[in-house]
This record gives sequence, C-alpha cells and structure tokens, in this order.
Amino acid sequence: MRVIFLLLLFSSISFFASGQKILQIETYGRAKTEKLFIGQGITYQLKDSEDWHYVVIEDLIIDQQLIQTVRGYLKLSEIGALRTERGWSKATQVSLMTFGAAWSAFALVGYATDGRPETSYRPADAVVSATTIASGWLIGKIFKYKKIKLGKRKNLRMIEIPIQGRFPGNG
Repeated sequence: MRVIFLLLLFSSISFFASGQKILQIETYGRAKTEKLFIGQGITYQLKDSEDWHYVVIEDLIIDQQLIQTVRGYLKLSEIGALRTERGWSKATQVSLMTFGAAWSAFALVGYATDGRPETSYRPADAVVSATTIASGWLIGKIFKYKKIKLGKRKNLRMIEIPIQGRFPGNG
C-alpha cells in the first residue's frame, strides 16, 4: 500500500511542476551555449552605462523577457554586456606568486643553514622572485574578466524546458 501511495505522490508532483527556466548566451553559428540558472549571480552592464552591476537571478519571466532580482526587474533588451571571471587567471596568479615567494624563502633558508661561505642569497634570486611575483600579479589583473558584448554575434535568450508535455515525435 505504501509503494502505491508513493508512486501516486511522485507521479502527481510532475503534473504541477513547472519547467526549468534558463538564461542562455548564444553565439551565432555555434551550437554550444553558456547557461545561467536561477540562483546564479551575473555581472552585467547596461547599454547606456559604463558601470558594472552584480545581481542574483531570482526568477525569469519569459513572456515579458524580464529578469527578476532582489533589486527589481531587469529587461533583457537593456543588457549590453556580461562579465564573467576567468578561473585560469586566478590559478596562474596564485601559482606564480607562490613560486616567487618560495624561491626566495628556500634561498634564504639554504643560505642560513648550509654553513658554506661560498653560497649566498644572490641578486639573481631576488630577480627571479620579483619577476615571477610581478608577472603573476599582472596576469591576475589583466586577464581576470571575460567580457561578453551582446549584439551581432552574441545574444541572450530565455528558454523554459518543460518537465512533462508533448515533445516532437511523441504524437
């Protein structure tokens, strides 16, 4: 009896469930898209502004082409650009800066503990450390964001994927 009740309960839930709403970034001529989901944060720039704004997507109102956020509603047609963070630049920044600091630390510890007068912390050690730390910092600053300008080749589109319904080929 419990099994029948659970089956009826789970099958009836699908009748009342709505579809999944997705905001996707499409590129002309490519089948692959980037998807943004409800609850995900986006950094955007309006068409007539230079400022970047960060909001979390609360809901997508597909028939009116609106993004609902905590601050209010945002028209899809008013968004001029999106900005996302690049993970590889942060990883490269941390790796290079760690390498530079470790190079100097090991050179200093080696000089202090080996007891040989011919080894020393040389200017070349400082140059290696300084250049790797500086290049890591620059890579992190220059390549931190990926800016997606919307317009000719890129487009934002809202879609809703139904959970249940008639799909092509199912009669």
